Amino acid sequence: MKYTTNIILGIVLTGILFLVPGYVSADQQQKGAQAADTNQKPDIETPDLTKIIPLSASLSGLFAGLENNLQQGDDFSAIETEYAAIAADLETLTNEFDQLKETGAFNYSKVFVLRQAIAAKKSQLENINKPLTDEIRRVDKWKMEWLSEKEQWEVWQSSLLKNQPPEQLKRVFSKALNTIDTGLELVMQRLENMLVMQAKGGDVAGRIDALDADLRVVFSGARQEYRLSKEPPILSFEYLSQFRSNIWSLSPDDLRLFSWPGVRFFSQHGWVFLFQLCFVLVVIGVIHKNKITLETSEHWKFLADRPVASALFISIATLALLIVYSPYADDLKLAYNIVGGIACVRLLGLVMDHSWKKQAAYVVMIVYIVSTLLVAVGLPLPLARLYVLLVSLMALYFLARWDKKCSALNEAGFYVWLLRATGAFFIVIIIAQLWGNAGIAGYFFRAMFRSMAITLPYILFMYMIYGGLHWVFRLSPVWRVKLLRNDADFHVQRVGFLLSAAIVGFALLPAILVAWDLYENLPEATAGIYSLGLSLGSLRISVGLIVTLAGTFYGVFLTSRILPKVILDEAVSGQKLARGVQRSIGQLIRYGIVFIGFLLTFMILGFDFTKITIILSALSVGIGFGLQGVVNNFICGLILLFERPLTEGDTIEVGTSYAQIKKIGLRATIVRTFDEADLIIPNADLINNQVTNWTLADRKARLRVPVGVAYGSDVSLVVETIMACAKEQKEVVKSPAPQVLFMNFGDSSLNFELRVWIQDIDGRLQVNSTLYHEIERKFREVHIVIPFPQRDVHLRGYSEAGRLPATSSRGKGEENES
Repeated sequence: MKYTTNIILGIVLTGILFLVPGYVSADQQQKGAQAADTNQKPDIETPDLTKIIPLSASLSGLFAGLENNLQQGDDFSAIETEYAAIAADLETLTNEFDQLKETGAFNYSKVFVLRQAIAAKKSQLENINKPLTDEIRRVDKWKMEWLSEKEQWEVWQSSLLKNQPPEQLKRVFSKALNTIDTGLELVMQRLENMLVMQAKGGDVAGRIDALDADLRVVFSGARQEYRLSKEPPILSFEYLSQFRSNIWSLSPDDLRLFSWPGVRFFSQHGWVFLFQLCFVLVVIGVIHKNKITLETSEHWKFLADRPVASALFISIATLALLIVYSPYADDLKLAYNIVGGIACVRLLGLVMDHSWKKQAAYVVMIVYIVSTLLVAVGLPLPLARLYVLLVSLMALYFLARWDKKCSALNEAGFYVWLLRATGAFFIVIIIAQLWGNAGIAGYFFRAMFRSMAITLPYILFMYMIYGGLHWVFRLSPVWRVKLLRNDADFHVQRVGFLLSAAIVGFALLPAILVAWDLYENLPEATAGIYSLGLSLGSLRISVGLIVTLAGTFYGVFLTSRILPKVILDEAVSGQKLARGVQRSIGQLIRYGIVFIGFLLTFMILGFDFTKITIILSALSVGIGFGLQGVVNNFICGLILLFERPLTEGDTIEVGTSYAQIKKIGLRATIVRTFDEADLIIPNADLINNQVTNWTLADRKARLRVPVGVAYGSDVSLVVETIMACAKEQKEVVKSPAPQVLFMNFGDSSLNFELRVWIQDIDGRLQVNSTLYHEIERKFREVHIVIPFPQRDVHLRGYSEAGRLPATSSRGKGEENES
């Protein structure tokens, strides 16, 4: 019983020993968590008593600096005036919109102008709010700094004002805390005033957003109604009756849809116009300074011929985004379009090579400018319809003429197709206008000319870009890179194509879609184009994804061609490498760039690299069995590139023929025989089998030329003659010196062998042939005979009666051996 009791007691004590640490550990963890929560804030170190008074003095300096900053801060009182002005303009726009709603006649053009005005006010409000927002952030930062200072001094006070502190120390802490409170009060007052001001701006922004939302709905309906509007056919009395006297008695408010900006606008944005003027003058100065260089350039000569037009076009094209997204008035944007369009066609007149193309450019830009001006002055609808009809008929006439010129000049089929497709559009416009579908006709007419006017600057801009690429690859320091210079035209075309595709995809195409009213602005058009696509499971395949992948692949392709040539060039690397070494290292760099391209592709597609690792590990088994030969050749290709027992350009012996290595690939190596036949040899065969490389160390080679002379010839004369022939050849190197060896006594000749070294193994056959020619010529001059093969035939076992005549019993067999 006692033994049993001891066993039970031991089990209980053992359980306690196992359980108590767990409870203790849990309790410790709980206390540790509480301590961690308590100590989340960093401990504030209490300074020494002797440092309190100097710190208080420095605090006074900080307060003085704060007062100075607050006094010298920007005066935002003008912002209230700006808010009031925008609110007044907004009130006017709201009244105009209310009048349109009362009449129920939502004119498409007027609603469009109202939306443009609202967008300008919104942009103007954002520009006004920006400095205010920055100041609020700065003042809030001061607030946080002074709150931190206050917390720090309170901790110091509670720590140092214990156990009967000196009265002076109490006064120091009281003064410091009062200074901090005063500073906080100033900061909070400043912050409160700015927040009140920002709230006023928020009210104005809310009104703008509300009005813009209402206009968006009305504009969508007005645009749809405008496009589907029906008017009397032009060839009808109802249309002619519209030309009454009251058509010319419109008020100035009806005739003018846009308002010229006032003095306030120019006072706010005058620096922008000054900057643009300076930019134009700088461009003109640069063109005049480099006039001689530009005149000698094939692609930039037109810049020197018309410097003012060039400067205006470059300025407007460079600042296009600033103009589009600025709060400029519509009249100013119209002025920019007119000036830029005129400068563009003047430059295109020098660039385009065929007269009909010049005429087309001038016609398109003139019609676009005139149409824009007529819309700006609010041309009455009957006159606008007549204008569209007449211009369309003239355009159809010119298109027919240009089509004939294209056919006569054997132009590319693209131009013929483009002219005929444009003619088909104008036929539709004419029919719609005659039938009374004024909305459809006006929509097609306006969108067509806007699209063509947008395309003209793109053509000129791309011409300038190609000129820049020609300068980069032919005149800039890049021209010193020999490996790039050899393929300069190829690189210009490929890089130019990439830039053209980028500009078309991200600028021209969205702008054309905006011109056709499919989108309202460029960012929305770009986002709309590249968001189109479909979903396959969790993967979203969109146009943007496809374009990004295509651009990545093309960029990797160009980089893999250009970068190795730049890195390995003597002018860049500082050392001259052998041709085979250059090609091998270049191939490795290309493989590395391609590998990085694949990684970028996986990142763009959103693949998880851990999943890719699992897939590759699963595929490794199949690769090991099914693609063993391919992997073997791939590894052998890497060995060839790293170890370089064979390099591109080496001459090797393949079977019984010689060949030159043209390309070492990942799977196989391409060699070309001297019969111009290409052989594809797996890399594993070159690694595992014996290969004779005649040019591994250098391109020198020893040439053996066997020569036989007749018995009885003077051996010394033979050696001297052969040696003279070898020394006269320019291809034979002087060191090692040529050798003539007496090899053996042959059946019909004394056999010698000439051994010479030549500089390049590729010329061995030509040198061998030349040596034989010289030896044969000199042998004839010194009467050394080159024998025919001779054979002695002995006949045995025949009787005297059956013996052949003496002349026949011993004959000479003569044959040529090759």
